[in-house]
Amino acid sequence: MFFCNICGASFTSKKQVIAHMLSHNTERNRKISSTLRGRCLSEEHKRALSLAKKGKPLSLKNRQGISRALAGRRLSEEHKRKISESLRGRELSAEHKKKLSEASKRNNPRWWATHPYPESAKAKLSKIMSDKLKDPEIRRDWVARLWSGRRPTRPELKLLNIINANNLPYKYVGDGKLFLGNPPMNPDFIHETESVVIEVFGSYWHSKEDEEKRIEAWNKLGFECTVIWDFELNNEERVLEKIYRYGGQMNRMMVTRTVRLPLAVGGD
Repeated sequence: MFFCNICGASFTSKKQVIAHMLSHNTERNRKISSTLRGRCLSEEHKRALSLAKKGKPLSLKNRQGISRALAGRRLSEEHKRKISESLRGRELSAEHKKKLSEASKRNNPRWWATHPYPESAKAKLSKIMSDKLKDPEIRRDWVARLWSGRRPTRPELKLLNIINANNLPYKYVGDGKLFLGNPPMNPDFIHETESVVIEVFGSYWHSKEDEEKRIEAWNKLGFECTVIWDFELNNEERVLEKIYRYGGQMNRMMVTRTVRLPLAVGGD
């Protein structure tokens, strides 16, 4: 025979008495919780509880309970500030850092760079995207989303200052305001009245071959193209001479052409 140490009840197996004693604990915990519900602890009591629990890891059950209680809850700014202050200067263990790193990799989209799709899945996704982009409306929206919020680069800002200082009739459209051709190309600057565009190239990213290909592509669309390299922007006279010589403003100043927009893919 087995007996309960709390109420003295008898049982024929040890398993039965353990289950019975656990029910006592559950009932006791319920009564304690009911008694403490709504009770406001003093700051001293809270501090004493905090010190007593410091350094003691939470059980899985407690962690799950806290997670459920905080699910969907928005913390106030004051609460966030207190949490930040409590964690300030805290030294994390090597194990804790490893767990945070693994969680970050799981939640970070770049994690997929180290876990690539199978080739069959890549081919399927590529075909789906290609079929979608055949629709001009979808292609226009897709390109607009890619370029939304783009700001001028430092070399583009330098050229923009030169253009404004010399009152040149060029407009900056390198932020995705205008796309021409198919596949679509976005010029950095376009002439206000002539079929002339200016592209700003960085010597780190582009080669002389890239310059020739870009000029040829614009010529096929009926546009003159001037490529300004980033290292040329330190010499304003050189930049102006290049714009005048190849930009249709000096020897062809009397020749004006209406800007054609073949196969426009995006813009204002």
